[in-house]
Amino acid sequence: MKTPTTEESVQAALAAEAAAPFRAVGTPKDGPYGWRIVVTRVEDGETLLDLDYPEWSDWRASSAGHRLIEHGYMVSQPSHFHPERVAGWAVEPGGEMFTAAVYSRDHYVGPASEPEPKQEEEPEVQEELTATLWISGYSTSCGRCRKGTKMDATHHTVVLSLQDDENGRPGCGARFVEVGSHKLGMGPEFLQALRPDLPVKEQRLRTPGHTKD
Repeated sequence: MKTPTTEESVQAALAAEAAAPFRAVGTPKDGPYGWRIVVTRVEDGETLLDLDYPEWSDWRASSAGHRLIEHGYMVSQPSHFHPERVAGWAVEPGGEMFTAAVYSRDHYVGPASEPEPKQEEEPEVQEELTATLWISGYSTSCGRCRKGTKMDATHHTVVLSLQDDENGRPGCGARFVEVGSHKLGMGPEFLQALRPDLPVKEQRLRTPGHTKD
């Protein structure tokens, strides 16, 4: 499957945002703590959801998206891959208001339905290979084979390397199931913003004399 270019990702995000029926706005409350998230219908401006998080000391883009999901809404998925969005949210001038194009949760996952009768599972022929996607300041690598890969890859299909004899070779094929980093400054929220589709691996930052596992 071809990985979309940055321009293609931007265009897909803008198209989805223009068509979104709802809009979410996150604003800070008066005082040192607290944020409010309001969802309105684009057509008539009617407020459909008003959430209050008095314990938030700063904006939490990923958490805000999860809270919307809990209430039946989802931030536009293509917006997650827009380079100027954080977990699909755009920061407004001044940095104290965040907005996102929003769809109903059913738009992406479909309405809830009755579970199908459980069928007998066939034995697995081959165990799936999985790995951590490791991100540093200058490179991204597969945690299974330690070879370079693309930051937005879902599977390690191609090796990215400065060494000509390795660059472009097939990767180990592992599916990335989490994202992590040993680099100072790359905390959970930063990693979640880079790869909102992956859970963040528990961080264990390097200290002098520490060797990466």
